[in-house]
Amino acid sequence: MKVKLFGICAVLALTLAVPTAAISLEPTDTTDSLVLEASSQYATIEDGKLHVNFDRLNADSVTTIDEVFTVQTTDDDVAAITLEAESEGISFYQSDYPDVAVDTDTPLILETGESQGVGMAIDSRDAEEGTLSFTIHVIYEDDDDDESEAEPPELVNVTVSDTEVTVGETITVTGVYQGSTQSMVTTATLTQDDVVVTQRRIMVFGGQTETVSFDRTMDTPGTFEVGIDGQTETVTVTEPAEPAAQAANISVTNATLDRTHVRPGEQATVAITVTNAGDATGERTLEFAVGNFVVETKTVTLEPGETREIRFEQRFERVGTYSLAVNSVDVGTVTVAEEGTVAAAIADLPNEAAPALAVPLALGAGLVAHRRRS
Repeated sequence: MKVKLFGICAVLALTLAVPTAAISLEPTDTTDSLVLEASSQYATIEDGKLHVNFDRLNADSVTTIDEVFTVQTTDDDVAAITLEAESEGISFYQSDYPDVAVDTDTPLILETGESQGVGMAIDSRDAEEGTLSFTIHVIYEDDDDDESEAEPPELVNVTVSDTEVTVGETITVTGVYQGSTQSMVTTATLTQDDVVVTQRRIMVFGGQTETVSFDRTMDTPGTFEVGIDGQTETVTVTEPAEPAAQAANISVTNATLDRTHVRPGEQATVAITVTNAGDATGERTLEFAVGNFVVETKTVTLEPGETREIRFEQRFERVGTYSLAVNSVDVGTVTVAEEGTVAAAIADLPNEAAPALAVPLALGAGLVAHRRRS
């Protein structure tokens, strides 16, 4: 996707006064492409304007609100959105990804009709008093150029912060993309042992580099291949050399599948047994993978000695055979076939856990079907 950057789309007036602050947004003609809505107790819409009022603005520190307003695109040609403040000390970030800023380096990428919450951080030590502003820029897809001539961004480097960790530690996987002559949107995919854990769409501007990072908590001992877009490093996870006198030890001890054959539109249920064999209360994130894509996650907290059954439900719409797993524990396969047919296929599902992705990945490969003789 080649894009072109258009100018100022909206102006936000920010008035700072310790210990309070107020913000108002004047809608412009860009509402044909964007819809902005109040989405917090601090925000209201009055007389067609978005007002944000802080009860207190922390003196000599940072005040944050995880979601101030939402942005929604209504134009198929919108490729990305950036927010730029006039003053230092004011920044914006994605509500569901607090570590991902919304600025010229990391623009917001949305599908048509998709909404994204925007949070704000105001550092009273740097933000100037008085009336300030920030602008919303929209990057539109350029339909006039021949997209077939554009080369996609190239992943030139992948690094893992630590390749030898103990259970419970978090690693950071970082990828660097090099843009070609045209600015393009690309999808960065984090994988562990060929299973897609999450995906993030990023904008890589022409001739520039763009960095994307994923945090991954390693809570199972073993050796794993972790990386981005197929470029991986081996990460070894071990139990602590001197485990604490009291520690949680949560593991999947059993997994069952209620159905192995369904029709399109029907669902299958996976039931897993999770047990805490340790001496302390702990939590574990369970990742349900369908066709090598994590489609749902659940976090469970267990007391010492507690056992609990957790269920995952998955509805299947397309003919094919899908492999199921929870935290790398093989659950089995589900074959989806029309009545009166026998089908065999390898199929992948999109990662529904990544809210930025709205375009499904390709399903099905090498489908073989034949009708039974009557």
